[in-house]
Amino acid sequence: MLQKAAPESTGQQYRVQVSNFLKFSQWLRQALPQVSIKAQDLASRTVILTNVKAADVNKLLSSSWVKYLDVPDRIPRTELILEHADLTANQVRAVQQKYPQINGQGLVASLKEDSFDTTDLDLKNRIIRTAALRKAPTIHATTMATLLAGAGNSGPSGTGVATHADLASADFSNLMPDNILDLLPLGVSVQNHSYGVTPENYYGLEAQAYDKQVRENPALLHVFSAGNAGTSAITTGTYANLPGWANITGQFKISKNTLSVGATDTSGQLSPISSRGPAYDGRIKPELVAFGEGGSSESAALVSGMALLVQQAYREQTGSLPTAALVKAVLINRANKLGDAEISYASGFGQADALGAVEAIKQKYFFNGEVAQNKTSIFSISVPANTQNLKITLVWHDVEAEPGVAQALVNDLDATLVQGNANKQWLPWVLSSYPHPDSLQLPARRAPDHLNNVEQITVTKPASGRYEIQVKGYRVSQETQAFSVVYEMQPEKLTWTYPGTNDWLAANTRNRIRWENQTNTTIGKLEYRFLPNGNWQVVKTGVDLTRAFLDWQSPDTTALAQLRLTTGNKTALSDTFGITPPLGLQTGYNCGSETLLFWPKRAGVTEYQIWQLGPVYLEPVQRTADTILVIKKNQSTAVHYAVAPVVQGVVGPKSFTVDYNAGTCYINSFLPQQIVTDSVVFEGVLGTNYGLESVNLQKLENGIFKTIQTISPVTQLNLKFSDVAPSPGRNEYRLQIVNQKQEAFYSQTEGVFFTQPQFIQLFPNPVTRGNDLSVVVENDAEAQIEVFNSLGQIISSFNESGIIKTVSTAGLVPGVYLVRVQSPGIPAVITRLVVW
Repeated sequence: MLQKAAPESTGQQYRVQVSNFLKFSQWLRQALPQVSIKAQDLASRTVILTNVKAADVNKLLSSSWVKYLDVPDRIPRTELILEHADLTANQVRAVQQKYPQINGQGLVASLKEDSFDTTDLDLKNRIIRTAALRKAPTIHATTMATLLAGAGNSGPSGTGVATHADLASADFSNLMPDNILDLLPLGVSVQNHSYGVTPENYYGLEAQAYDKQVRENPALLHVFSAGNAGTSAITTGTYANLPGWANITGQFKISKNTLSVGATDTSGQLSPISSRGPAYDGRIKPELVAFGEGGSSESAALVSGMALLVQQAYREQTGSLPTAALVKAVLINRANKLGDAEISYASGFGQADALGAVEAIKQKYFFNGEVAQNKTSIFSISVPANTQNLKITLVWHDVEAEPGVAQALVNDLDATLVQGNANKQWLPWVLSSYPHPDSLQLPARRAPDHLNNVEQITVTKPASGRYEIQVKGYRVSQETQAFSVVYEMQPEKLTWTYPGTNDWLAANTRNRIRWENQTNTTIGKLEYRFLPNGNWQVVKTGVDLTRAFLDWQSPDTTALAQLRLTTGNKTALSDTFGITPPLGLQTGYNCGSETLLFWPKRAGVTEYQIWQLGPVYLEPVQRTADTILVIKKNQSTAVHYAVAPVVQGVVGPKSFTVDYNAGTCYINSFLPQQIVTDSVVFEGVLGTNYGLESVNLQKLENGIFKTIQTISPVTQLNLKFSDVAPSPGRNEYRLQIVNQKQEAFYSQTEGVFFTQPQFIQLFPNPVTRGNDLSVVVENDAEAQIEVFNSLGQIISSFNESGIIKTVSTAGLVPGVYLVRVQSPGIPAVITRLVVW
């Protein structure tokens, strides 16, 4: 009953499940008066105990009111090494292009971890305020929020899966489920958990609580990252000391009614750091994998976004949300297997496919039902000819088990596929759960599954005709058990998945293009052409179609194009897509009531689409053939803008968004080449020369700035200025910008110390006792500095290097002193110092 793993938190604390709060409290006061109840949770019937000594544990276990003793909250860790995102790897981009209205609109996801940045442009005005957002935001949480639901307001890389969903935040310091009254009133239907603890593999109080919450709130889906402990081994339990197995990071992820997600790279290969199953009782964990080059945190966030898309597609059909069991079944059934394995403890049921999941709902390839003990529910489907693969997945929300049980499954359903005419049947795929690496990596076999509440049957090249999906109540402890069944009939096809309509590839860059191959052919030829009338040009022959992707070095151009895969008598044409270099939008000037933005001209682009950030999203403002935009601030309150090329009437990819308030008034920089020098030279950089009359170097003389050099006309952005007659010591300068309206704008003031041989200057002089004194001489070499009093006695002597050398006046009494500086190879210089 007691888990032996030591808690990560400090102090002797335990989470205890009790049968009666009042009776247990009375017993505790008498039996263990030094032990305190720190917190209690009515939903899970648990309390957190503190000040528990080792000798107290057995006494707690002997109490008739104690049902289970478990570890308390551990310190959760985020599971991400920040990398780039790829929405094409799991067909998210394909959904966004094919079904743009399926975007998470009207749905809410909660992120249980640290707080995310509520000022992030990509989340603008789609945040539901919760207490958790009072904490300081973290990069990890903001990245997860962006992956799940980023709008792309900051630029293309800020686009997530469900771009119109709302977001809430919850604190992950409590590893038990959030109070359902904190979730349901907000409309939360998916909660993402991109964190973990050290690997744990048992069914504890947290796992039980999550299963109970989902059973009682069947539309709520919890998505967990599997973890980044893929090479480690647990030290207790059936799978102890097996590196690379059973290392899911947290017992809460061992729950049955939730979804755990491992990580793959952009090639679809399993990440070595991705945590693996089996669960302690041999169940399949994780159930899915998804792109997460930085770890399974990314993968979970992507799948959480996909779940919102599935929920929205279902709600549009029925007017209500689907059960999380159906969403889980859809995501699992439409996943693409990794390699030859039907299922595995490393990748579960395969790589999540957002487009396939949404289309399963749109095609209504699912059934919902319920079944009683020893009863069978039957559903008929008709399989067409030339079907390459038939797949069926059964999922049900199981009753929560008692913590510490040897096997977590309570209600056991059995799925069978029967061919109507031939009376042939197929059973689910199952894995060996024997605790040895050789057994755990054996291929799946067909057999009844009495461990999992997810069962899957596949048939390769099924004969056409009628089939029955049979769901039997093998062991049902209540009146009936509800379930969901999803099926898929994959036709023989070779199709493009990326790029698609409205996709744009970066010019002269390696772009990963993707296709789906459901044919027996493994080798093909890849070609491209420019539209409307370009000739086909060969990219590569002998393309391995089984890899489903290729890295293509796109041409250095701006154009609309098309790709073609040819194999035997089959041809796959891509949708029309675009190729263009990215546009760099910059602020030329931000002066007073006016701002100028500009971008480079692109060959093949006749006009440009301007976007400005509205209340929630970027909104199109105007089109222009020019490459500059002058914004009158009294005509628009927007400060964030982006631009996109328009190619043959098609709007291309947006630039990164700029905030013009971050821009300067013409002058990007104005700095001296050296601040202590024997020749005064300045360098200036302008944001633009648009509308400029002149640029003037001005020098402060007798309290008035006077122009000493003028550049007009202004033809360059990088300018150089000099003062041919500087005064010894400190000189102050600024740039004056005069535009064609005769308006003047100024830089900051910059000071330069002009030095000549035997030059020395102290400042401030006089100096207040205790303050540092700066000494300027003609070079920055290390020098000996000596301070003498009025009697000629040396008060201090030390060496100092740098253009401006520092002398401490601490310990000097008010009076007059001499400062002597001796640099190597240069005669000593002496000057007077007054200390107040």
